[in-house]
Amino acid sequence: MRSTLRFLIIAALLPWLGLVIALTFYVAPSLFANESGRVPDSSAAADILAPLFSKMYATGWIAIGFALALHAVYLRVTASPARRLIFVSGGLLLAALAGEFTVGLAVNPRVHEVRAELGREFGGYHLAPAADFRRAEFGRLHGWAMTLAILDLALGLGAVYCLARSDGPAFRRAQASVERAPSPAE
Repeated sequence: MRSTLRFLIIAALLPWLGLVIALTFYVAPSLFANESGRVPDSSAAADILAPLFSKMYATGWIAIGFALALHAVYLRVTASPARRLIFVSGGLLLAALAGEFTVGLAVNPRVHEVRAELGREFGGYHLAPAADFRRAEFGRLHGWAMTLAILDLALGLGAVYCLARSDGPAFRRAQASVERAPSPAE
């Protein structure tokens, strides 16, 4: 039962972790590499990426929520030696969920607003003068979004690591010592 639950938790997280890695480290940098000729300007790349990142955040909310629900079940069927790692894993996922909600509901919508304002006024955020405060705000918000994406990825991978360790050799030794210990009634 524990192995199945651990597998289901990790399987629930894989689509989200895969999207974070793919979009953050491969798709976005590739689209913004103008010298490659893939996208004529950064506004077109941003138009392509905006719905993809929105879907990534929604996938994260669903995947992490489902994984946390499975964590609750896993805690009920897991002996005490492994519970610490399961609690740590759940805590990491709660922090990742908070990050995903923050970037998906607060940071990302503001990035789109600023980009749209600059697009209407200058024909694209990349064409706005460097002195325009909104261009600086866009850069700051984009930096926050990237930082949170990388942090959430690290938290998610940390949670998977804790889950993988929760039934390792140290857990089995501790479990065996608990099973061998005499009960207080004896």
